[in-house]
Amino acid sequence: MKKIFFLLLIFVFLFQFASFAVENEDFRFIVFGDSRVALPSSSTPLIFKRIIEESSLINPDFVMHTGDVVWGYGDSDEELKVEYNNVKEDLKNLIPKLYCVPGNHDLQGVLGSKLFSDTFNQKDPYFSFGYKRATFIVLNTELPSYEGQIGPDQLKWLEAQLEQAKGGRSVFVFMHRPLFSNVPVNTFEAISIVEQNFSSETNRKEVIDMLARYKVNAVFAGHEHLYYKEDESFQLGTEEAFNVPFYTLGGAGVPLQTTPDKGGFYHYLLVNVKGDKIDYELIQPGGLFVEQSSYKEAGKTVAEAIINNNITADYINRPVIVLEGLKFTLPGGDYKVESSPLISKERLIPLLQKIGVIDEGVSLEVVTAQFDLLFESIAKAEITKVFPHPTDPTRVDVYVKASAPALIPVKVVVKQI
Repeated sequence: MKKIFFLLLIFVFLFQFASFAVENEDFRFIVFGDSRVALPSSSTPLIFKRIIEESSLINPDFVMHTGDVVWGYGDSDEELKVEYNNVKEDLKNLIPKLYCVPGNHDLQGVLGSKLFSDTFNQKDPYFSFGYKRATFIVLNTELPSYEGQIGPDQLKWLEAQLEQAKGGRSVFVFMHRPLFSNVPVNTFEAISIVEQNFSSETNRKEVIDMLARYKVNAVFAGHEHLYYKEDESFQLGTEEAFNVPFYTLGGAGVPLQTTPDKGGFYHYLLVNVKGDKIDYELIQPGGLFVEQSSYKEAGKTVAEAIINNNITADYINRPVIVLEGLKFTLPGGDYKVESSPLISKERLIPLLQKIGVIDEGVSLEVVTAQFDLLFESIAKAEITKVFPHPTDPTRVDVYVKASAPALIPVKVVVKQI
Protein backbone atom coordinates (compact mmCIF):
# COMPACT_ATOMS: atom_id res chain seq x y z
CA MET A 1 0.00 0.00 0.00
CA LYS A 2 2.84 2.40 0.84
CA LYS A 3 4.39 1.71 -2.54
CA ILE A 4 1.12 2.65 -4.21
CA PHE A 5 0.97 5.86 -2.17
CA PHE A 6 4.53 6.68 -3.14
CA LEU A 7 3.89 6.18 -6.84
CA LEU A 8 0.71 8.23 -6.51
CA LEU A 9 2.72 10.94 -4.80
CA ILE A 10 5.11 11.17 -7.73
CA PHE A 11 2.31 11.13 -10.29
CA VAL A 12 0.30 13.85 -8.56
CA PHE A 13 3.41 15.94 -7.95
CA LEU A 14 4.40 15.85 -11.60
CA PHE A 15 0.83 16.31 -12.80
CA GLN A 16 0.26 19.38 -10.67
CA PHE A 17 3.55 20.93 -11.69
CA ALA A 18 2.54 20.54 -15.31
CA SER A 19 0.86 23.92 -14.79
CA PHE A 20 4.20 25.30 -16.01
CA ALA A 21 3.09 24.11 -19.45
CA VAL A 22 -0.58 24.69 -18.85
CA GLU A 23 -2.85 25.11 -21.82
CA ASN A 24 -4.30 28.53 -22.51
CA GLU A 25 -7.74 27.36 -21.41
CA ASP A 26 -6.64 26.47 -17.87
CA PHE A 27 -6.97 29.09 -15.17
CA ARG A 28 -7.03 29.71 -11.42
CA PHE A 29 -8.89 32.07 -9.13
CA ILE A 30 -8.93 32.74 -5.38
CA VAL A 31 -12.04 33.35 -3.27
CA PHE A 32 -12.28 34.88 0.20
CA GLY A 33 -14.67 37.14 2.08
CA ASP A 34 -15.50 39.19 5.19
CA SER A 35 -12.25 41.06 5.59
CA ARG A 36 -13.80 44.07 7.32
CA VAL A 37 -12.61 45.71 10.52
CA ALA A 38 -14.13 44.62 13.83
CA LEU A 39 -15.39 48.10 14.73
CA PRO A 40 -15.43 51.57 13.13
CA SER A 41 -12.02 53.25 12.88
CA SER A 42 -10.17 49.98 13.59
CA SER A 43 -7.05 49.23 11.57
CA THR A 44 -7.04 46.66 8.76
CA PRO A 45 -6.92 43.09 10.13
CA LEU A 46 -3.39 41.74 9.76
CA ILE A 47 -4.76 38.43 8.51
CA PHE A 48 -6.33 40.24 5.53
CA LYS A 49 -2.97 41.79 4.67
CA ARG A 50 -1.44 38.33 4.82
CA ILE A 51 -4.11 36.92 2.48
CA ILE A 52 -3.41 39.75 0.05
CA GLU A 53 0.31 38.95 0.20
CA GLU A 54 -0.20 35.24 -0.43
CA SER A 55 -2.78 35.89 -3.17
CA SER A 56 -0.23 38.08 -4.93
CA LEU A 57 2.47 35.42 -4.60
CA ILE A 58 0.17 32.81 -6.12
CA ASN A 59 -1.08 35.44 -8.60
CA PRO A 60 -4.11 33.62 -10.03
CA ASP A 61 -6.00 34.96 -13.03
CA PHE A 62 -8.21 36.99 -10.68
CA VAL A 63 -9.61 37.14 -7.13
CA MET A 64 -13.24 37.10 -5.95
CA HIS A 65 -14.26 38.73 -2.64
CA THR A 66 -17.62 37.58 -1.22
CA GLY A 67 -18.36 40.90 0.48
CA ASP A 68 -18.09 42.97 3.70
CA VAL A 69 -14.92 44.99 3.22
CA VAL A 70 -15.84 47.80 5.69
CA TRP A 71 -17.74 48.15 8.98
CA GLY A 72 -20.39 50.46 7.55
CA TYR A 73 -23.13 50.26 10.18
CA GLY A 74 -23.53 53.55 12.05
CA ASP A 75 -20.44 55.04 10.45
CA SER A 76 -20.23 58.78 10.01
CA ASP A 77 -19.48 59.91 6.47
CA GLU A 78 -15.88 60.55 7.48
CA GLU A 79 -15.47 57.12 9.07
CA LEU A 80 -16.91 55.47 5.98
CA LYS A 81 -14.53 57.39 3.72
CA VAL A 82 -11.54 56.44 5.88
CA GLU A 83 -12.51 52.76 5.85
CA TYR A 84 -12.90 52.65 2.07
CA ASN A 85 -9.63 54.56 1.60
CA ASN A 86 -7.92 51.97 3.80
CA VAL A 87 -9.34 49.21 1.60
CA LYS A 88 -7.96 50.96 -1.49
CA GLU A 89 -4.54 51.24 0.11
CA ASP A 90 -4.53 47.58 1.13
CA LEU A 91 -5.57 46.42 -2.34
CA LYS A 92 -2.76 48.37 -4.01
CA ASN A 93 -0.53 45.48 -3.00
CA LEU A 94 -2.75 42.90 -4.69
CA ILE A 95 -1.39 41.91 -8.11
CA PRO A 96 -4.38 40.09 -9.70
CA LYS A 97 -7.64 41.85 -10.51
CA LEU A 98 -10.29 41.69 -7.79
CA TYR A 99 -14.08 41.49 -8.19
CA CYS A 100 -16.16 42.16 -5.09
CA VAL A 101 -19.63 40.96 -4.13
CA PRO A 102 -21.58 43.67 -2.25
CA GLY A 103 -22.05 42.78 1.42
CA ASN A 104 -24.56 44.10 3.92
CA HIS A 105 -21.85 46.16 5.68
CA ASP A 106 -20.67 47.67 2.40
CA LEU A 107 -23.83 49.36 1.13
CA GLN A 108 -24.88 51.43 4.14
CA GLY A 109 -26.63 54.52 2.82
CA VAL A 110 -26.16 56.36 -0.45
CA LEU A 111 -22.54 57.17 0.37
CA GLY A 112 -21.70 53.56 1.18
CA SER A 113 -23.09 52.37 -2.14
CA LYS A 114 -21.20 55.07 -4.03
CA LEU A 115 -17.89 54.37 -2.28
CA PHE A 116 -18.26 50.65 -2.91
CA SER A 117 -18.96 51.23 -6.59
CA ASP A 118 -16.04 53.65 -6.94
CA THR A 119 -13.59 51.49 -4.99
CA PHE A 120 -14.12 48.41 -7.15
CA ASN A 121 -15.12 50.16 -10.37
CA GLN A 122 -18.35 48.18 -10.40
CA LYS A 123 -21.26 50.30 -11.57
CA ASP A 124 -23.93 47.59 -11.80
CA PRO A 125 -25.54 46.22 -8.61
CA TYR A 126 -25.17 42.69 -10.00
CA PHE A 127 -23.27 41.51 -13.04
CA SER A 128 -21.63 38.62 -14.86
CA PHE A 129 -18.50 38.14 -16.90
CA GLY A 130 -16.95 35.42 -19.01
CA TYR A 131 -13.43 34.05 -18.82
CA LYS A 132 -11.98 31.24 -20.94
CA ARG A 133 -15.44 29.88 -21.77
CA ALA A 134 -16.50 29.92 -18.10
CA THR A 135 -19.26 32.18 -16.73
CA PHE A 136 -19.01 34.07 -13.44
CA ILE A 137 -22.22 35.48 -11.95
CA VAL A 138 -22.14 38.02 -9.10
CA LEU A 139 -25.47 38.41 -7.27
CA ASN A 140 -26.59 41.08 -4.82
CA THR A 141 -28.45 40.06 -1.65
CA GLU A 142 -28.45 43.64 -0.29
CA LEU A 143 -30.63 45.65 -2.68
CA PRO A 144 -33.07 48.14 -1.07
CA SER A 145 -36.43 46.48 -0.33
CA TYR A 146 -34.87 43.08 -1.03
CA GLU A 147 -32.24 42.73 1.70
CA GLY A 148 -31.66 39.04 2.24
CA GLN A 149 -33.30 38.10 -1.04
CA ILE A 150 -32.74 37.81 -4.74
CA GLY A 151 -35.60 40.03 -5.88
CA PRO A 152 -37.86 39.28 -8.88
CA ASP A 153 -35.98 41.45 -11.39
CA GLN A 154 -32.62 40.03 -10.36
CA LEU A 155 -34.02 36.51 -10.37
CA LYS A 156 -35.25 36.98 -13.93
CA TRP A 157 -31.84 38.37 -14.89
CA LEU A 158 -30.13 35.39 -13.20
CA GLU A 159 -32.17 32.91 -15.21
CA ALA A 160 -31.29 34.74 -18.43
CA GLN A 161 -27.58 34.57 -17.54
CA LEU A 162 -27.80 30.86 -16.75
CA GLU A 163 -29.68 30.19 -19.97
CA GLN A 164 -27.05 32.06 -21.94
CA ALA A 165 -24.26 30.07 -20.23
CA LYS A 166 -25.72 26.70 -21.23
CA GLY A 167 -23.27 24.68 -23.26
CA GLY A 168 -20.32 26.58 -21.87
CA ARG A 169 -17.43 25.22 -19.89
CA SER A 170 -18.55 25.97 -16.32
CA VAL A 171 -20.65 28.37 -14.23
CA PHE A 172 -19.63 29.84 -10.86
CA VAL A 173 -22.03 31.92 -8.76
CA PHE A 174 -21.10 34.41 -6.03
CA MET A 175 -23.30 36.07 -3.42
CA HIS A 176 -22.83 37.52 0.05
CA ARG A 177 -25.45 35.70 2.11
CA PRO A 178 -25.12 31.91 1.98
CA LEU A 179 -27.98 29.66 0.97
CA PHE A 180 -26.98 27.13 3.66
CA SER A 181 -26.12 28.15 7.22
CA ASN A 182 -23.62 26.69 9.64
CA VAL A 183 -23.51 29.33 12.37
CA PRO A 184 -23.96 27.58 15.74
CA VAL A 185 -27.26 28.49 17.36
CA ASN A 186 -25.57 29.65 20.55
CA THR A 187 -23.68 32.52 18.90
CA PHE A 188 -25.01 36.03 19.41
CA GLU A 189 -25.95 36.54 15.75
CA ALA A 190 -27.45 33.15 14.93
CA ILE A 191 -31.22 32.92 15.06
CA SER A 192 -32.29 30.88 12.07
CA ILE A 193 -31.24 30.60 8.47
CA VAL A 194 -34.16 32.80 7.40
CA GLU A 195 -33.43 35.62 9.85
CA GLN A 196 -29.66 35.30 9.68
CA ASN A 197 -29.26 35.08 5.92
CA PHE A 198 -32.32 34.99 3.70
CA SER A 199 -35.42 36.94 4.71
CA SER A 200 -37.63 34.62 2.66
CA GLU A 201 -37.42 30.84 2.79
CA THR A 202 -39.51 30.69 -0.38
CA ASN A 203 -37.02 32.91 -2.19
CA ARG A 204 -34.09 30.91 -0.86
CA LYS A 205 -35.53 27.65 -2.21
CA GLU A 206 -36.37 29.32 -5.50
CA VAL A 207 -32.75 30.40 -5.95
CA ILE A 208 -31.42 26.95 -5.03
CA ASP A 209 -33.82 25.25 -7.45
CA MET A 210 -32.78 27.56 -10.27
CA LEU A 211 -29.06 27.00 -9.68
CA ALA A 212 -29.64 23.25 -9.58
CA ARG A 213 -31.78 23.27 -12.71
CA TYR A 214 -28.92 24.85 -14.65
CA LYS A 215 -26.31 22.63 -13.00
CA VAL A 216 -23.95 25.37 -11.83
CA ASN A 217 -20.53 24.11 -10.83
CA ALA A 218 -20.21 25.88 -7.48
CA VAL A 219 -21.71 28.66 -5.34
CA PHE A 220 -19.57 30.89 -3.11
CA ALA A 221 -20.80 33.15 -0.29
CA GLY A 222 -19.60 34.85 2.89
CA HIS A 223 -21.52 36.69 5.65
CA GLU A 224 -21.06 33.98 8.27
CA HIS A 225 -17.63 34.32 9.82
CA LEU A 226 -16.39 30.80 9.26
CA TYR A 227 -15.61 28.17 6.65
CA TYR A 228 -18.35 25.80 5.59
CA LYS A 229 -19.02 23.57 2.62
CA GLU A 230 -22.43 22.07 1.88
CA ASP A 231 -22.41 19.40 -0.82
CA GLU A 232 -25.98 19.25 -2.11
CA SER A 233 -27.11 16.39 -4.32
CA PHE A 234 -29.69 17.08 -7.03
CA GLN A 235 -31.49 14.95 -9.57
CA LEU A 236 -33.36 16.30 -12.57
CA GLY A 237 -35.99 13.87 -13.80
CA THR A 238 -34.40 10.56 -14.72
CA GLU A 239 -30.92 12.04 -15.13
CA GLU A 240 -28.05 10.87 -12.98
CA ALA A 241 -27.76 12.71 -9.65
CA PHE A 242 -25.08 15.38 -9.37
CA ASN A 243 -23.52 17.43 -6.57
CA VAL A 244 -23.14 21.19 -6.26
CA PRO A 245 -20.75 22.52 -3.57
CA PHE A 246 -22.05 25.58 -1.69
CA TYR A 247 -19.11 27.30 0.02
CA THR A 248 -19.25 29.82 2.86
CA LEU A 249 -15.92 31.69 2.89
CA GLY A 250 -16.24 34.32 5.61
CA GLY A 251 -12.85 34.25 7.28
CA ALA A 252 -10.55 36.85 5.72
CA GLY A 253 -10.14 39.06 8.78
CA VAL A 254 -13.37 39.53 10.76
CA PRO A 255 -13.79 38.15 14.29
CA LEU A 256 -14.75 34.50 13.89
CA GLN A 257 -18.08 33.11 15.03
CA THR A 258 -17.18 29.63 16.13
CA THR A 259 -14.37 27.26 17.10
CA PRO A 260 -11.80 25.89 14.61
CA ASP A 261 -13.32 22.41 14.55
CA LYS A 262 -16.58 23.97 13.32
CA GLY A 263 -14.98 26.16 10.67
CA GLY A 264 -13.84 29.05 12.82
CA PHE A 265 -10.44 29.64 11.23
CA TYR A 266 -9.08 32.18 8.75
CA HIS A 267 -8.89 30.95 5.19
CA TYR A 268 -9.11 31.44 1.45
CA LEU A 269 -9.93 29.07 -1.40
CA LEU A 270 -7.77 28.44 -4.48
CA VAL A 271 -9.80 27.11 -7.40
CA ASN A 272 -7.91 25.37 -10.22
CA VAL A 273 -9.73 24.79 -13.50
CA LYS A 274 -7.81 22.38 -15.73
CA GLY A 275 -9.65 21.11 -18.78
CA ASP A 276 -12.97 19.79 -17.50
CA LYS A 277 -11.63 19.21 -13.98
CA ILE A 278 -12.14 21.66 -11.09
CA ASP A 279 -10.08 21.40 -7.89
CA TYR A 280 -10.86 23.36 -4.74
CA GLU A 281 -7.95 23.89 -2.37
CA LEU A 282 -8.70 25.34 1.07
CA ILE A 283 -5.72 27.29 2.45
CA GLN A 284 -5.13 28.76 5.89
CA PRO A 285 -2.94 31.88 5.54
CA GLY A 286 0.44 32.01 7.21
CA GLY A 287 2.07 28.89 5.80
CA LEU A 288 3.61 30.32 2.63
CA PHE A 289 6.91 32.13 3.18
CA VAL A 290 9.33 33.80 0.80
CA GLU A 291 12.59 35.36 1.97
CA GLN A 292 14.49 37.53 -0.50
CA SER A 293 18.02 38.92 -0.60
CA SER A 294 20.33 40.40 -3.23
CA TYR A 295 24.04 40.95 -3.68
CA LYS A 296 26.73 41.62 -6.28
CA GLU A 297 28.76 38.88 -7.89
CA ALA A 298 31.51 39.84 -10.36
CA GLY A 299 29.82 43.23 -10.74
CA LYS A 300 26.44 41.69 -11.64
CA THR A 301 23.28 41.76 -9.53
CA VAL A 302 22.12 38.45 -8.07
CA ALA A 303 18.80 38.07 -6.22
CA GLU A 304 17.69 35.02 -4.27
CA ALA A 305 14.35 33.89 -2.90
CA ILE A 306 13.90 30.99 -0.49
CA ILE A 307 10.38 29.55 -0.81
CA ASN A 308 8.84 27.50 2.00
CA ASN A 309 5.39 25.97 1.61
CA ASN A 310 4.28 24.87 5.08
CA ILE A 311 0.60 25.17 4.23
CA THR A 312 0.26 21.41 4.31
CA ALA A 313 2.26 18.26 4.96
CA ASP A 314 -0.01 16.33 2.61
CA TYR A 315 2.43 15.07 -0.03
CA ILE A 316 -0.20 12.94 -1.70
CA ASN A 317 -3.07 15.33 -2.44
CA ARG A 318 -1.53 18.81 -2.23
CA PRO A 319 2.15 18.61 -3.09
CA VAL A 320 2.72 21.83 -5.06
CA ILE A 321 1.45 25.38 -5.24
CA VAL A 322 2.69 27.27 -8.29
CA LEU A 323 3.61 30.90 -7.59
CA GLU A 324 3.19 33.27 -10.51
CA GLY A 325 3.66 36.52 -8.60
CA LEU A 326 7.19 36.15 -7.26
CA LYS A 327 8.55 39.67 -7.83
CA PHE A 328 12.13 40.96 -7.72
CA THR A 329 12.82 44.71 -7.94
CA LEU A 330 16.27 45.00 -9.48
CA PRO A 331 18.55 47.40 -11.38
CA GLY A 332 17.70 47.67 -15.06
CA GLY A 333 19.15 44.99 -17.28
CA ASP A 334 18.60 41.50 -18.63
CA TYR A 335 18.17 38.56 -16.27
CA LYS A 336 17.96 34.79 -16.20
CA VAL A 337 16.53 32.53 -13.51
CA GLU A 338 17.35 29.13 -12.07
CA SER A 339 15.76 27.14 -9.28
CA SER A 340 16.71 24.14 -7.12
CA PRO A 341 15.47 22.28 -4.02
CA LEU A 342 17.43 22.99 -0.83
CA ILE A 343 17.36 19.34 0.20
CA SER A 344 19.08 16.64 -1.82
CA LYS A 345 17.53 13.41 -3.01
CA GLU A 346 20.15 11.56 -0.98
CA ARG A 347 18.85 13.17 2.21
CA LEU A 348 15.16 13.35 1.33
CA ILE A 349 14.68 9.70 0.33
CA PRO A 350 15.86 8.24 3.69
CA LEU A 351 13.68 10.76 5.53
CA LEU A 352 10.59 9.72 3.56
CA GLN A 353 11.46 6.08 4.12
CA LYS A 354 11.78 6.70 7.85
CA ILE A 355 8.31 8.26 8.14
CA GLY A 356 6.78 5.54 5.98
CA VAL A 357 5.96 7.48 2.82
CA ILE A 358 8.35 5.27 0.86
CA ASP A 359 8.32 1.56 1.57
CA GLU A 360 11.86 0.43 2.41
CA GLY A 361 11.28 -2.64 0.23
CA VAL A 362 10.98 -0.53 -2.92
CA SER A 363 14.06 -0.66 -5.14
CA LEU A 364 16.37 2.29 -4.49
CA GLU A 365 16.99 2.53 -8.25
CA VAL A 366 13.24 2.95 -8.86
CA VAL A 367 12.92 5.55 -6.09
CA THR A 368 15.95 7.51 -7.34
CA ALA A 369 14.67 7.50 -10.93
CA GLN A 370 11.31 8.83 -9.79
CA PHE A 371 12.93 11.59 -7.74
CA ASP A 372 15.19 12.51 -10.67
CA LEU A 373 12.01 13.36 -12.58
CA LEU A 374 10.48 15.01 -9.54
CA PHE A 375 13.42 17.30 -8.86
CA GLU A 376 13.77 18.13 -12.53
CA SER A 377 10.18 19.34 -12.50
CA ILE A 378 10.16 21.29 -9.22
CA ALA A 379 13.45 22.99 -10.14
CA LYS A 380 11.87 24.66 -13.16
CA ALA A 381 11.34 28.39 -13.00
CA GLU A 382 10.82 31.04 -15.65
CA ILE A 383 10.76 34.80 -15.97
CA THR A 384 7.27 35.66 -17.17
CA LYS A 385 7.47 39.44 -17.50
CA VAL A 386 9.67 42.45 -16.79
CA PHE A 387 8.15 45.88 -16.14
CA PRO A 388 9.76 49.27 -15.55
CA HIS A 389 9.55 50.12 -11.86
CA PRO A 390 6.65 52.59 -11.35
CA THR A 391 8.66 55.14 -9.32
CA ASP A 392 12.35 54.46 -10.05
CA PRO A 393 13.32 54.59 -13.76
CA THR A 394 16.68 52.91 -13.00
CA ARG A 395 15.00 49.71 -11.77
CA VAL A 396 12.73 46.99 -13.13
CA ASP A 397 10.22 44.57 -11.61
CA VAL A 398 11.06 41.01 -12.65
CA TYR A 399 8.23 38.47 -12.24
CA VAL A 400 9.12 34.81 -11.87
CA LYS A 401 6.98 31.69 -12.04
CA ALA A 402 8.22 29.06 -9.58
CA SER A 403 6.95 26.08 -7.64
CA ALA A 404 6.35 25.82 -3.89
CA PRO A 405 6.42 22.08 -3.12
CA ALA A 406 5.01 20.92 0.20
CA LEU A 407 7.69 21.07 2.91
CA ILE A 408 10.59 21.02 0.43
CA PRO A 409 12.33 24.44 0.49
CA VAL A 410 13.30 25.81 -2.91
CA LYS A 411 15.88 28.45 -3.82
CA VAL A 412 15.15 30.69 -6.80
CA VAL A 413 18.11 32.69 -8.13
CA VAL A 414 17.75 35.59 -10.57
CA LYS A 415 21.06 36.62 -12.15
CA GLN A 416 21.89 39.63 -14.24
CA ILE A 417 23.28 38.63 -17.62
